[in-house]
Amino acid sequence: MQGYFTPKGSNTDLKINSVKKYIANTDCKHLKMDISSLNPLEASKIVALSSTNHYLKYPKGILDCIVKSKNIIDLVKPLILGNVRFLTKA
Repeated sequence: MQGYFTPKGSNTDLKINSVKKYIANTDCKHLKMDISSLNPLEASKIVALSSTNHYLKYPKGILDCIVKSKNIIDLVKPLILGNVRFLTKA
């Protein structure tokens, strides 16, 4: 999706590292991330860790995530990530 960062890598750890590098090297107070191609467990892990990394740099920032289904939202919701907003891909 245009205007959205998509984590890169052949496994979850590489994708998480790509998000960390993007946050560290980019002015992204409002980060838009497309994780709609990932399975629910991988997407949930990436959202939780990305949210934390983004919050450390931008305590008042926002992380918008495009996800494949409501299942991912349901998995992450109990973590109470205050800087994350979800959009589901139709």
